[in-house]
Amino acid sequence: MRTSNFARRIRIAGLLAGAAVACAAPGALSTAQADVSANYDLKVTKQGDDKAVFDKDRHIFDVCDKESDNHAVYAKFSSNPDKLYYDSNSGCDRHKAPGHWYKLGAMYVCESIPYWPDSCSDGVVLKTQ
Repeated sequence: MRTSNFARRIRIAGLLAGAAVACAAPGALSTAQADVSANYDLKVTKQGDDKAVFDKDRHIFDVCDKESDNHAVYAKFSSNPDKLYYDSNSGCDRHKAPGHWYKLGAMYVCESIPYWPDSCSDGVVLKTQ
């Protein structure tokens, strides 16, 4: 049995509406939301599969450990590189931004590797000129 063009259009419109609602839902940012969200001004930095996502609009950031290697993952900012924000649960941990985003400089995600220097991302600048 063939589906009419009208029925196909209705089905596609429903799928698109459902996807839009799912992406706009509050809560933890999924990978898809973090990379393609048009609702928030997000900055992403990655080290391998680990990443940190900064949301300037909501003044929060997520630190995500996406590798199963038992290495601690943390984020840090160039304005205060000694303060580290860890992901404690091998998933994603959400943190409140430690001050105004435009004063934080750049954000880095790092992986703590025993007996080696920590491996950090190239970083992402939060304030652009």
